Amino acid sequence: CRTIASFCRAIPCNVDRFDIYRQHARNNGEYACSHFFCLDETTFSFGCSPENTFEIVGGDLHVDVVASTCKAGQGEAFERRELIENPKQQKEHLATIESRSARYAPFCEAEGMTLIKPMQIKRLRHVCHLHSLVVGSLRPQITILDIIPTLFPIMGAKPAELLSLSDSDKSPHRFYGGIVGHWEEGYAGSFLNLRNALVQGDTIHAKVGMGVLRESNAASELTETEDKISGLMEAVFQCCQAENRA
Repeated sequence: CRTIASFCRAIPCNVDRFDIYRQHARNNGEYACSHFFCLDETTFSFGCSPENTFEIVGGDLHVDVVASTCKAGQGEAFERRELIENPKQQKEHLATIESRSARYAPFCEAEGMTLIKPMQIKRLRHVCHLHSLVVGSLRPQITILDIIPTLFPIMGAKPAELLSLSDSDKSPHRFYGGIVGHWEEGYAGSFLNLRNALVQGDTIHAKVGMGVLRESNAASELTETEDKISGLMEAVFQCCQAENRA
């Protein structure tokens, strides 16, 4: 079985919110999507997403599967050992491909979703992921508005046999694990709101999660979460340093 574990951080910070977003986006240009929303005078949401939930391109549905993680910058041999040759990482990624394909198949023609790009290494600034692409032909008249209501909960599966063991989540998800996107003629894109922050007043709220299997190692999973959130933390640190020098 596979489920999701997460933890959150609340960081005092009075640096300009758009400066942090701009630095985060500049540092992490390899990501699939970035956003900055002003929700009211004191509340802002921003982040850089490593993957889509889906994109509609013409009449086709494209779905990224970005699952299984290792630290970046350690060389190709390390990446291959940690991702391609690691049974736990392979199992996690294949389980995610299966669940995503099953989720979107009802919106596609009879052939369902097809694996187009299997398990390549996606290299980002702080982490590397296994990345696959599945594609299906949309049924006539299906739009982004038909698909979005079926996405939640986005953040991974919640197997019934694990619910009795789950912790009550005392920290709100806020916008973490939601979606951002846009829609135009011939294209619609919906992206996971990960590697993101919600700023309320002078406090930055950030959350990070990881996929957990029976084979998971607690210390390794904790290291993975630190690596994932380090891109956002780096941008906050750089902006605070610049503010202090000014």
